[in-house]
Amino acid sequence: MSDDIKLKVAWNALRGNRKLWSSNEYQTAITDQFYNSVASIKNEANIMSKEVSTAEEKVPVEKDHFFPPQTIARMLMDFGQETYLEDYEMFAELMGDVTQTIQVTREENSRLRRQTKNKNGILYLQQSLEEKYVDAGIELIGGRGEMDFPFSLPEDLKECQKKYIKPNKFR
Repeated sequence: MSDDIKLKVAWNALRGNRKLWSSNEYQTAITDQFYNSVASIKNEANIMSKEVSTAEEKVPVEKDHFFPPQTIARMLMDFGQETYLEDYEMFAELMGDVTQTIQVTREENSRLRRQTKNKNGILYLQQSLEEKYVDAGIELIGGRGEMDFPFSLPEDLKECQKKYIKPNKFR
């Protein structure tokens, strides 16, 4: 199955679940379904954590999405229905970044997962998505050496994510 088919199915699934989204009991199922569709798209960036690149021993390596698909699905359903769920081209362009993964160690991935909480259908972020690697103490290495976070959310989603950033919920 092509990646474009997977994206169209994910897009249509979000569109088809708009009415259910207002009930908290459906939200995790909707974001999990979206994650499963998006995670099956192989879109590896030529980027890894410095720890992966310099490990002398074989360490467990995992893939991390630059922008967590479940978090992005929540943002789209909460604030992006009028744009991203009405315009497939905008959605597909965003998914180009959302499907990007990098290699991190298992321990680093564990730190990254602790930066997001979902309590009773309410999403909390410890910091902006663009700052997640710095906050977790992870240096990124690309084809030309050390690098800063290489992607940026569209301005409307940058603004939207501010509503979820609640560092005091992680203490």
